[in-house]
Amino acid sequence: MAERQPPVADHDPPEEKELLTRDCAEAALPEYDYINGWIDLSGDTFKLTIEYRRPNPARANIIGPLHFIPHHPEHPAWRRNLLP
Repeated sequence: MAERQPPVADHDPPEEKELLTRDCAEAALPEYDYINGWIDLSGDTFKLTIEYRRPNPARANIIGPLHFIPHHPEHPAWRRNLLP
């Protein structure tokens, strides 16, 4: 099994060392996973309820082609009086 490298290396720039050190310390906190999970859950809930809504209904004169329905007057069987 390969050894894991430490998150902060000697050749990293100073600003990255500071960021990585701080982030690793935050991730090691016991409450971090719990709070982060709630934030992710609330963010996903917001996206699902607000951003992904059904479109507003619009009035249409016709709902589409109805000639395939045998009981509709436009159906060929209806025109030839083949239906009872």
